[in-house]
Amino acid sequence: MAIYSTDLTEPQSMKIQVKQYLSANWEGHLPVSREMKTTESITMATKQVHSDQRKYLTLWAHSSSEGGSWDILLYSPYWFVNKSELPVEIRASRSRKIFSTHSLSDPVLFTFSNSKRKKAKLRVFDSIWSASFSLDTVGSSGVVTCKDEDHERTYQFWLDIRMSHLPFTKLVTLTPYFLVHNKSDQELSYAEDGVKAGVWVNIKPTEVLPFWPGSESMKLILRRSTTPDNLSSRPFLIDTPCTTVLRMERGTGVTVQVEGGVQEPTTITFLPYTSGHSPVRLDNLCDDVNLRINQKNNGGRHLVRPHRSLLYTWDDPTAERILMWNLYNRNKKSFECLIDQDGWGKVTVSSESVNRSTLPGDGLYVEGDDASVYSTDDEEVTEPDGLLEHPLMNKKQRTTIYWVSYMDGLQRVLVYTQSSRIARAAAQAQVSEPATLEFLASLQGIGVSLVNAAYEEVAYLSLFSSPARWEVESKANRWKALGMELTGVLENAWKHGQEVIVDDEGTIQADLRAQTIAKPVQGSLRRIHNPGLWLHFRKSDHHQGLHLKIQKIQVGVLVLMVLMVL
Repeated sequence: MAIYSTDLTEPQSMKIQVKQYLSANWEGHLPVSREMKTTESITMATKQVHSDQRKYLTLWAHSSSEGGSWDILLYSPYWFVNKSELPVEIRASRSRKIFSTHSLSDPVLFTFSNSKRKKAKLRVFDSIWSASFSLDTVGSSGVVTCKDEDHERTYQFWLDIRMSHLPFTKLVTLTPYFLVHNKSDQELSYAEDGVKAGVWVNIKPTEVLPFWPGSESMKLILRRSTTPDNLSSRPFLIDTPCTTVLRMERGTGVTVQVEGGVQEPTTITFLPYTSGHSPVRLDNLCDDVNLRINQKNNGGRHLVRPHRSLLYTWDDPTAERILMWNLYNRNKKSFECLIDQDGWGKVTVSSESVNRSTLPGDGLYVEGDDASVYSTDDEEVTEPDGLLEHPLMNKKQRTTIYWVSYMDGLQRVLVYTQSSRIARAAAQAQVSEPATLEFLASLQGIGVSLVNAAYEEVAYLSLFSSPARWEVESKANRWKALGMELTGVLENAWKHGQEVIVDDEGTIQADLRAQTIAKPVQGSLRRIHNPGLWLHFRKSDHHQGLHLKIQKIQVGVLVLMVLMVL
């Protein structure tokens, strides 16, 4: 709004009204004069309400003089947007004034009464107030936790802070930490695993629903909405980024993709199964060998007959994802499958083991008094009977089984064969030709600024890396991600070159040089970090490939809106 004539030599008062904010009309006054400060607060009060029931709201006015005009900008320092669908309350850490966010349509105009300590707290329902968090770090995001001790429940929110299109205003968005998205073509039902009398939630195709865990299991089970409860899938984890194919009824499957949790909320996506989603396809090209496939430390066993194939997915998606193979009915140590990269190898076994693999049974051959002791075929010996024999008479016949791991389009394939010719052909097909040109680039981040003719920035495009992830080895070769708070402490120490971490309260003890941690958990540490931009180009005589990874893209557009007063 522009005002073209007013006498600023005399004190003036500008009446300001805000209509239909939180279902009420608000009114306040701003004294206008040449002596007014650059930043002034405006106290707004609800109209047509008794004085003992009035509510108050604080807005701010920023004044500046440029180009012969006097500009006054009305703003609120923070717009708090609640997208969690829960009645969340927010207050300053050292204030008793509480702001309620029951509506999704109206943002809460939030401000601090104390300009020195700008930290806030949250609570939901009957929970205790969360830990204090800062609202001044633009571009930051993280998890805010509210604990309801009476109902033994924990609520996790994802807090995101961004600059809005309005100057001096920060947009604070609150969303559920877990979101469930159904991208399949059928209605599904999911429930939390390990919860007594768990509630099944139906989710329609393309629908997105919030998920509030009722326990610390962090596991879900899935079924089709028309399927009985006893035909649900195996539990799967939701607190670790991964892709899992779940076995459903009648030999069908659903792909579950868990991602996010670092720069955005954790999203659990249900996808229809397509070629390449399965962890591995096993092709048994042997003539007379039955193979036994099982997940490590898992009792489930699968038979792959000669000249047959098997699309395998994990029997227990929550357990260690290592696949083992062996000959059927062979009571010797199994071999680990190579399914995360290309490779080949061979295993020599006795012909007796090959013959046993064709016999009926449960896949495990038990013989002798100590069948639990594993041994290799090389350790099998024949006790002499006291007769003199020719050395060749006691020599065991052996068979070599070759295996080759390669990618067939998007599908990982593991081939077993007794033919060295077939194995050599499969392995050589994966050997790359010598490169005639190769280029590799890795950047922590990059930014591009767009300016207008007046050299004012109007847009900014940036590519930046995701925060580093710290993991602890809870068991042998099993790593678990650390919490956001502990990760922040370790990352800050790592960036500043600090080798030993011991906090004042003694709750954190870690040695970054030795990559170990003693408190609050114990085990080996490792740091995983991906650059903002990674580019690899490779060209040979008959092939060329481009591999590009982008971690995060952010685009900011600046729009100025001012109230002009002449």
